[in-house]
Amino acid sequence: MIEEYPELGTDAAAGLDDPWLSAMNHLLSMRLLQIVDLDVQGLTPLTVRMHRIVQETLHKRLSNKDDLLQKLCELGIERSEYLEKYWHLKSTQWEINPLVLFSYHLLERSHPLATKIVTYLGELLLQIYSFHGYKELHVKAIEQLKKDPSSEQTEIAILLSNLAAAQLYLGDLREAKGFLKMAIEIDEKYREPTHRF
Repeated sequence: MIEEYPELGTDAAAGLDDPWLSAMNHLLSMRLLQIVDLDVQGLTPLTVRMHRIVQETLHKRLSNKDDLLQKLCELGIERSEYLEKYWHLKSTQWEINPLVLFSYHLLERSHPLATKIVTYLGELLLQIYSFHGYKELHVKAIEQLKKDPSSEQTEIAILLSNLAAAQLYLGDLREAKGFLKMAIEIDEKYREPTHRF
């Protein structure tokens, strides 16, 4: 995009509008984008919803969609790692929900990096007490790992442990106990003998 529109690759001169913000405002005014979330001051859009026309246009223009998806996955993991440290900041929490939606997208396509992002998100969502769709997301990730013979069993144990913690928060002690029991069984079977725990 920068090659096609070089003005978007440079900072605006003093007193002039930011080129990215101007482009976004133009798309918003044409109703091709719809604001979903704003910053703390309520001035700058953080996330937007694309009109179907924009989605179709972008879809047709992307030459190598596999490369793009891989880059998006790497970015998703990078942001998840960042949020693992700074989830408590209000200025960063808006990123969590888009990552959840992106994880569903990846799981539907059985992408190998989907479960890694879900593992990060499991911890983040527990920290902010956000449990809507939590169980469904984790069950899908566990199912994908079980289908892959090369997957790490300990990753399944982590997801089960997160599920147990979520069900405990929700007051479902019976289900929490069941998930935790499965996690412990996997951990005891697959952890190395020299593991300090």
